[in-house]
Amino acid sequence: MSLLRDWADAEGWNPGHADGPAFFATDPQGFLIGRLDGEPAGRISVVRYGAASPEVAAALVGALAATTSGEPVAIDVPDFNTAAVGLVERLGLAPTFETARMYTGPAPEIDRAGLFGVTSLELG
Repeated sequence: MSLLRDWADAEGWNPGHADGPAFFATDPQGFLIGRLDGEPAGRISVVRYGAASPEVAAALVGALAATTSGEPVAIDVPDFNTAAVGLVERLGLAPTFETARMYTGPAPEIDRAGLFGVTSLELG
């Protein structure tokens, strides 16, 4: 975790210094390191977590929007979760792009009802 934080700091990117421990506690297997000649060369976070209910998801989105000072908010909503689609429609959000999910091997088991948003590849 400290290596990932150091890399982010060196890039001038602050993902939130309290985020790493919280995400790690949620999914300890969700942080992957790519190696080149045995040395760390890249990283990605694929932490799995879900909202306990549509109301919790709405509160999280509202809290996020409240911190943006009027800047645009983008959420990659999985279209199979009709509650998630309904939430963003009620908030007045509109589709701007789509993200494809790709897996090596079988698709993982996920809590579809609790999945209200995912991070796009360009953010990971």
